[in-house]
Amino acid sequence: MDNVKKVINSAYKLFAKHGYERTPVLEIAKNAEVSSGTVIYHFKTKENLLCMLHWQFINTLISMTNKKILRSKNGKESLVTAFEEFFRILKANPNESRVMFMDKPFKIQNCSEFEPGPLADLKRMIRQYINLLKSCLEQGRDDGSLVINDVQESLSSVTSMLIGSAWIVLFADADIDNTKKAVIDCIVNKISSSSFTNV
Repeated sequence: MDNVKKVINSAYKLFAKHGYERTPVLEIAKNAEVSSGTVIYHFKTKENLLCMLHWQFINTLISMTNKKILRSKNGKESLVTAFEEFFRILKANPNESRVMFMDKPFKIQNCSEFEPGPLADLKRMIRQYINLLKSCLEQGRDDGSLVINDVQESLSSVTSMLIGSAWIVLFADADIDNTKKAVIDCIVNKISSSSFTNV
C-alpha cells in the first residue's frame, strides 16, 4: 500500500475514533507507519487531509448513486434508490461515514464556491449531490410518480431527513436497516401524497 493510502486509512480510523480536533498529525503518521513529514508533504495541512476524506466520501456517494438511479423507471424509484444507496454507503463505510458527519472544525457553508481551495471544492461536491437529489424530485414531479408542489421545500425535507438519520445511526447507535426503512417509508409515502408539503 502506498503512503497516501496509508495516511488516508489512518486518518479515517483516528478521526472516527477521537475526532478531528483531538487527533494530531503525529498520531496519524504513527498509525500509518510513515513520518509526520510524509503526511505534511502529501496533504500540506490536517484540514486539507480532512477535506480529502470528505471529498472521497461525497465522490463515492455521487458516483454510486448515479450508477444505480440510471436503471430507475421514474422519479420515485430514483429517489428510493438514492436513499438506499446512501444507507448502503453508511453501513459499508462506518469510519468514513462518522468522519463525514462529525462536527467539523470549520463551516463549509461560510466558504464561497468560487474561492480556490479544498473547502470550495468540497462545497461544490456537496452541491452536486444535493442537485442529484433535486433531479430525482423534479423527475418524479414531471412523470407524476411524486406529488410535489415546491421542489425546493421537498429537497430541504429530504436532505434534513438523510442528515438526521445518518446522525442517529452513526452516533446514537440506531439500527441502520430499521432507520432506512422508516426514512424511506416516511419520505416516499409523504411525497407520494399531497400532504408532503405540510411535513
